[in-house]
Amino acid sequence: ACIGSGTYTHLGLNLIQANLVAYQAECKAVDAVYPCNDQTEYINILVTDGKYNSTDAQVQMPLEAMFNAGVTTYIIGFGDAVDVNQLNKMADWGSGNMLDYYDANNQDQLEQSLKEILEQLSFDECCNFNDCSLPDPCCGSGCCEPEPEPLPPETSSSSGGSGTDTS
Repeated sequence: ACIGSGTYTHLGLNLIQANLVAYQAECKAVDAVYPCNDQTEYINILVTDGKYNSTDAQVQMPLEAMFNAGVTTYIIGFGDAVDVNQLNKMADWGSGNMLDYYDANNQDQLEQSLKEILEQLSFDECCNFNDCSLPDPCCGSGCCEPEPEPLPPETSSSSGGSGTDTS
């Protein structure tokens, strides 16, 4: 069962750091499925109420280390009982004191916060997020490599009869 970090926020942040290091080792390989390079941009979005069982120093260290390594952390305070002081501190630590936290009291506000964050990011012009209705500037209109057609459902043959299912 996935139970998260039990509000020990630093444990989740440490896991993010470890996953990033492992991913970067894989994506920089010559035969990487999803290649990256030193200019690849990484972001971290942390949705929290701001309350945690970690110490401030335990949370501050990984957020600042990730920011210093080029990973900006966007903080979204979710719910109506958030700890504004903690959220402001986390937003500062994760962004080099450049960003405020986003406030989201419900699903609509959470969606709006995520939209605002993503709209700030610049993407490679060849990334069309698999939306084949958009022109692809890297290989003409539509998707470069269309999805394969699904296989037809397998039919079972029966000996004799009309081929209709009477069960």
